[in-house]
Amino acid sequence: MVKAAQRTTRKTGAGLMRAVVIPEVGPPSKLEVREVPTPEAGLGEVLVKVQACGTDAHDTALRGGQLKAEFFPDMVMGHEIAGDVVDVGPGVARFRAGDRVISKQTASCGQCRWCRRDQEVLCDSVFNINGGMADYVALPEDCWVHLPEEVGYRQGAVLSCGMGTSYHAIFAVGKVQPGENVLVTGAGGGLGLHAIQIAKLAGATVFALTTSPEKMEAIRSAGADHVLSTGDAETPLHQQTDELTGGRGIDVVIDPVGAPVFRLAFRTMAKTARYVLAGQMLPEKIDFHPAFLFGKEQTIFGSNGTRRHELQEVVDLVAAGKLSPVISKVVPMEGAAALHELIEAGKSVGRVVVDPNL
Repeated sequence: MVKAAQRTTRKTGAGLMRAVVIPEVGPPSKLEVREVPTPEAGLGEVLVKVQACGTDAHDTALRGGQLKAEFFPDMVMGHEIAGDVVDVGPGVARFRAGDRVISKQTASCGQCRWCRRDQEVLCDSVFNINGGMADYVALPEDCWVHLPEEVGYRQGAVLSCGMGTSYHAIFAVGKVQPGENVLVTGAGGGLGLHAIQIAKLAGATVFALTTSPEKMEAIRSAGADHVLSTGDAETPLHQQTDELTGGRGIDVVIDPVGAPVFRLAFRTMAKTARYVLAGQMLPEKIDFHPAFLFGKEQTIFGSNGTRRHELQEVVDLVAAGKLSPVISKVVPMEGAAALHELIEAGKSVGRVVVDPNL
């Protein structure tokens, strides 16, 4: 299957558009704003006028060369897309011109055993989409979900990856129950701040772990019951959580960081606790002694992306005011490199967005 972003650069005879292009892997300065051919809606595709596009650590890893299988020269960046349908290709049934839409993170076939089980992110033909940092993007119908008028484009552009990933990790994988203690790592980041909100929605007591003291106010505003710092050398993290939980410990760890915090977070786990790994772009590995796992009948899970029905649930919750996307910075296309620098420095709070109309 051809990667979606390749479709955004084919010649169509429809003129040129502006896009954020990465000619080769490298630092943020490699990102270029240039004119490329405007795409068209091919068979089974939806052409969207982009109104906003989020960016995150997945994009910085793609640009930096950590995701070599996904990269190709002169690709158009951006996989968190919100906009308006302007045209649909033959075979498209769910959308028409004028619809407001947002993208999932992936495209899938809809026919394989995984798609039939509502596990489309595990599809045998799945691929990560891109091409959203542009005036227009054409992607398969499967990639899109309707966006109601109650939700703004910038909000919509961070719902799939930024909020949907945490929603899947908490409800489908971690199966968080009311009254449980949940530890969220990377709590000030794009996944972490939204995971706090979602865990509170599930009825949990939330312990938020951060390396950035300057993000603590935003973390508390997101609803965290306890904000903890990895920099507290006097009291190890597991002792802090034991004291705060009366010795019970943490029932579910939601970890979008991985190796840098794994040992700290792993030691906080209660009996029968679940550890949910929801992200890591760094090459470091984790290790632990199996006795610590089977001795307390604990479980480690992997959590990948969000499913269409989950994204629709997230959209509905945002529209109803029960969840609130956190966006700290919005820039024009020319600011994309600065956003990547902010993300890689760990300075972004919540999500950041490129608006091609600025």
